[in-house]
Amino acid sequence: MEGYAADLAAAVDVSFFFLLLFLGSPILAWINVVSVAMYTVAYYALKRKNNRLAVRLIWLEVVGHSALGTILIGWGSGFHYYLLMFVPVLFMTMPLRGALLSLVGLWGYYVGLDVLMWFIGPVQPISSGALLGVHLFNLSVVFGMFSYLSYFYLSMGLSAQRKLRRLATVDSLTGLLNRRHGTYLAEKEIARFQRAGHPVAFMLLDVDHFKMINVSSRP
Repeated sequence: MEGYAADLAAAVDVSFFFLLLFLGSPILAWINVVSVAMYTVAYYALKRKNNRLAVRLIWLEVVGHSALGTILIGWGSGFHYYLLMFVPVLFMTMPLRGALLSLVGLWGYYVGLDVLMWFIGPVQPISSGALLGVHLFNLSVVFGMFSYLSYFYLSMGLSAQRKLRRLATVDSLTGLLNRRHGTYLAEKEIARFQRAGHPVAFMLLDVDHFKMINVSSRP
């Protein structure tokens, strides 16, 4: 997932470079070049299984970029929205205690950035129309990323449920339904026929030398 996130974030920063140059914020535009470089390093770190370095680079880029974007062109730019992306990630990737401590730190950083902008104005202000465009762009990107995260974690949950269901109902040696699930299905069918008032019968078969089948079915 981190690899896809790094690719997507780098693509967004490339778009930002041209957008901010056009809107008259060259300093912030060139900051995006640094951001793309950081995501590129993070991507290759993930390729080499250096997840710790990659995660630190992504955190540093998002936290720093959010602050710089907000200070340069104002709170109304919506760069602070990217900090909120870490909230679900914290609880999905860290133990509860660590996630809560990180969440408190993230909240303090977010509120501190908000309070700071009460006392200072944008360092490199842009027109109100341009600011609205940046705000809508940031809002749309964060909305899309949250949607992707929700889909990703939902898919992970459903996949885990399917694996657990298979482990609970299928015999790993033969690939057949195990006794527990067979009993469940039998009881379900008996209850269905009883409700309908129809007779029901079951056939039980005993397979001789079943161990030979087990041995032959092994990979």
